[in-house]
Amino acid sequence: MSLVFCFLCLNRMLSEPISSNAAQLADADAVAKAYFASRTSIWAGDLRVTCRESGSSGDEVTSYAVAFNLSEGCHFVEVSATGHPVLRISDDGKHRCLFVEGQSIADVQRSGSPASSREQAFFDWRAVGVVNIGEWNHNQTVESTSQFLTSTSVALALERGDKANLVKLVWRGASETPGIKEWVREVTLDIDQNYSPVTMTDFVVEEVRNDVEGGLNVSSRAGDVPEKNRDIGAGATKVIVDSTSSFEWRELNGETVPTRWHCERSPGKTTDYEFEWLSVNHVLDKDRFSKEALGMPAGVRVINQLTDQPFIEEVVGGDNAAIAGANIGTRWRVFTVIGFNVVLLALFVLIAFVLRWRRKSK
Repeated sequence: MSLVFCFLCLNRMLSEPISSNAAQLADADAVAKAYFASRTSIWAGDLRVTCRESGSSGDEVTSYAVAFNLSEGCHFVEVSATGHPVLRISDDGKHRCLFVEGQSIADVQRSGSPASSREQAFFDWRAVGVVNIGEWNHNQTVESTSQFLTSTSVALALERGDKANLVKLVWRGASETPGIKEWVREVTLDIDQNYSPVTMTDFVVEEVRNDVEGGLNVSSRAGDVPEKNRDIGAGATKVIVDSTSSFEWRELNGETVPTRWHCERSPGKTTDYEFEWLSVNHVLDKDRFSKEALGMPAGVRVINQLTDQPFIEEVVGGDNAAIAGANIGTRWRVFTVIGFNVVLLALFVLIAFVLRWRRKSK
């Protein structure tokens, strides 16, 4: 009964623009800012994460050992997934190293196009309760989500219920996905627990084509179960729950950190994260983020991509003196090309100046 009531309320809300006076908008904005601030106040952490994904093909368990110090730009993660080799990524704020157990792969880089987004990505572990599973896998952070949800194209409303400690933020915006008209996000926050999310639900408002095949409406959303035929008319829509999440939290060193995240998406598919925080906002040993911490075997190449011209910085156990000489040669060729282009540009400018001077002197 409550689910039906929820859909009726949501449909009514979607049929009318969100209208709030200045005081209500200011109230909603203040709660939203407190919500994001409760996440961004975390700058360092050391934790163990277990992820269990359940679906029709069975369960898959992935374990993470994670350390991060955002004030130094440092990350470390070790990933052990079912059926995959152990993966280690380390970033000391200046370089990035990648090592897949059993393979000679190590890259030191700040940015660039990785061989695999899964191998190279650092999840923003503070973003639990801020993003959904899909956004998280696409490297959304607390800051990028906050920037998007506070943009002028997104409407925000605040709902207060019977319990004084619980409030609900509702964001709504137009979708750029074909066949999807709008999206809606509802987040229920516990004010007494540092504005920590209790539940989060993402809805999409789908445009339904007025086609009939075998007496069933044809949904424009792939994989959706069509409903019984009815007179839907032109431009009809229906609301679909994209994902629902629930969270559990604890206090540690003055911060509120997640201990559990349960998410349900398509029917029969769930994801459960369990978090064991060893420390939060404590300075971590700098060696934890070094390439030496990966224990890379001989033959692994370390590539420095901090400059516009990537180069092999070293080969573990190799002749690094020869590599350094090759790098000097590479850099010299780059400087030569740059210098030639500068001289050529100066020559063009000089010719243009001379021609203009001659025209004026005539």
